[in-house]
Amino acid sequence: MDKLSIWQQNINKSPSCQHDIISNKRLVTKGINFIALQEPALSGSGLTIASRDWITIYPSSHTNNPLKTRSITLIRADTNSER
Repeated sequence: MDKLSIWQQNINKSPSCQHDIISNKRLVTKGINFIALQEPALSGSGLTIASRDWITIYPSSHTNNPLKTRSITLIRADTNSER
């Protein structure tokens, strides 16, 4: 059975920090399947920085008040959901 791995980090709303984490292949190479980001970088419209390697999951309250979002989860796009 393959193991699932989670990377957790506080971004402190830094777009450059978040971009660095998700745009390079370090976490993919390490076999990380999930990224849990605290204080993610959000645009004025409430969207976060994403890349094609990761699927962004917002909390259920994000739709009502996106600028109060304090965490997001990213799932690696090629993670097998049948584990």
